[in-house]
Amino acid sequence: AESWRLRQLVASQLGAVCDALSAASGPGAEPEPGGGGDGSSAKDLTWSVVVPLFLQLCGDGVAEVRDEAARATSKAVQTAAPELFIDPRDGEGSSGSLGGSKPPLLAETSRLVRHLIRTFARGRSFRARMTYIRMCDSVIRDSPLHVFTDLFLRPLVRLVVDPVKNVRLCWAITIAPHIRKVGRLGSNP
Repeated sequence: AESWRLRQLVASQLGAVCDALSAASGPGAEPEPGGGGDGSSAKDLTWSVVVPLFLQLCGDGVAEVRDEAARATSKAVQTAAPELFIDPRDGEGSSGSLGGSKPPLLAETSRLVRHLIRTFARGRSFRARMTYIRMCDSVIRDSPLHVFTDLFLRPLVRLVVDPVKNVRLCWAITIAPHIRKVGRLGSNP
């Protein structure tokens, strides 16, 4: 769309779209034995429409659109890769964050995470790196802590010493509240 306000409106609705798709492919939406049920079509729709739209909006030329899209990161990733959101402590013999019993990521999930890191966390544009910081804010707020620490933490830490002041300032303003003693990351033992 030519209007950035329309793109911002679409970006603001990404979370609701992801919630609807998660409900369609959730445990209550079992596919029927004879005919490709809602669960697989919702997953296909997520990967063919929602994920590319999410990535396009996160790379938009207008900051308001990028920021709005970044707020939907957690829901977009959860809808595309619900296996990431299974608590690893629920499995047998897990001893913490990086136990040997953690299953490997699916190929498409691994590609998505690598794309987010390569395009945004290590992006050539400071705007892309600032978008990654805002994506991490969404993941910290709305996802289990292990999703952030296992996948998104290392590239985020590297941005502390970014050569661009605006990226470092964005990091401090966005992430500092999470690190404080009362923040989500500060209360982690």
